[in-house]
Amino acid sequence: MGLFEDYLKVENDEHFYDKQVLGMKYWEFIRYAVYHEILTRKSESMNLLKATTPKGLKAYILNLKYLKNYLGLSKIHKADLLIISHPRRTKQGNKFYNNFTDPIVDGISDEYSSVTLEEPCWCSLTASETGHLFPVATQNIYFTDLYELLFLLKKKMFKICHSKKYKQVLIEVDQMLDFFENRYNIDLQKSKNHFVDKIIYNYIMKSSWEKVIEKIKPKAVLLHYFPTSFKGIIVNICNEKNIPTIELQHGVITYSDPPEHKTFDVNKCFNVPKYLFAFGDKLVNRSYLTTKEENIKCVGYPFFEQKLQESYELPPQLKEDEKYILVISQDIVGKELSQFTSELADLLKDFKNYKIIYKYHPNEFTVEYECLNKENIITVKKFGEDIYKYQYYSIIQIGSYSTSIYEGLAFGLPTIIVKSIKNSNQTIDTLSFMNKGVYPVDTPEEALGIILGEPFQPKHTDVEQLWKSNSIENVKKQLKKIIK
Repeated sequence: MGLFEDYLKVENDEHFYDKQVLGMKYWEFIRYAVYHEILTRKSESMNLLKATTPKGLKAYILNLKYLKNYLGLSKIHKADLLIISHPRRTKQGNKFYNNFTDPIVDGISDEYSSVTLEEPCWCSLTASETGHLFPVATQNIYFTDLYELLFLLKKKMFKICHSKKYKQVLIEVDQMLDFFENRYNIDLQKSKNHFVDKIIYNYIMKSSWEKVIEKIKPKAVLLHYFPTSFKGIIVNICNEKNIPTIELQHGVITYSDPPEHKTFDVNKCFNVPKYLFAFGDKLVNRSYLTTKEENIKCVGYPFFEQKLQESYELPPQLKEDEKYILVISQDIVGKELSQFTSELADLLKDFKNYKIIYKYHPNEFTVEYECLNKENIITVKKFGEDIYKYQYYSIIQIGSYSTSIYEGLAFGLPTIIVKSIKNSNQTIDTLSFMNKGVYPVDTPEEALGIILGEPFQPKHTDVEQLWKSNSIENVKKQLKKIIK
């Protein structure tokens, strides 16, 4: 039994879902963070908390041009749908776009009114030097920065004025940490304050967010979900009020990832979105899923569907007469994949018309892989830039574990999966149904042979099982069924 299965078994068998402090069940607010920290210590993977911590005060400064869009500085209005955005955006034209929520908001605006809330980067594990990416394309959006700053103030007051309650939380967290440290022989003390803050957030801020929900009175909530404190409390409140909560899939769901979507007993999970609007049937592994089967609705991915229809100008760092190999990084595999890429670049030195494009993951914004400093490697690291124009001009892609790998297949790219890198087995399992276009390899030498040969493109009928078409119409259809 691996770490993933053992963790799910332990939290179930040891009744962590039932544990309480300050009169509330707290486990679902911290279970993802605890698992991630255990995984980090056991595998020496990148520490997401450290990598996404902003440096300096710039991230906390409000944008004066958008003052009326900060929640708390202007009156929020009633709407049919509450949209929970995420500050990780891509630049489309002159504005920054949320790929997951904005196309839906625009596509259903003729039938539903909406209000969008977005937390700042500095409390959403998003690597950025600013709180949000401006200017935003989203209409009727409110930023939650003032509420998050209010929490920081209330937290300090809570420690002073309610020291006994604060001590109860510390004791509970200490007991939890002792259990996992002893079980996995690791030290989790550096993350203790993070776990404490996530519990206190729900206790301190719940009434404030209940008032916001009451003002909006949404018929349903659509979330670009990641288990931050803000999103967790919104889901919790709306589930208590029987307001349908709908997660918009933003990454491939495999056997063991993302861990926040996995549990031994789905009936014990209350603080998760009730519905999942999925990309396609093959991109959701149902094992241990926190969403019940009848609530998984395959609708497609509106933004990506639009992107597949576009043409792209050649990026300035690329040339028409060169052949490009796109390497797709991910924060949890970047160290290994960059080394693989460096070795492949050495093998390609004699093939002057071949160049490698190494696309950093947005969460690698603060990371630098020195082994990539080679003449035949082009690194793409600009925050907020999407990957599609590089897929459009590449002849093949290489990766281990990333949603962009599946998007590249839709662009017709033959795909090399590096088996020796962690989590690649999950990608290989997900794509095992495909008849052509996927090539698992162990070494850079194997990859070179495929690149210089004539690799097959993926079949359209296979790609259709990854990405369902007519996505906006599918979303409208499902919303009508959910909102009664």
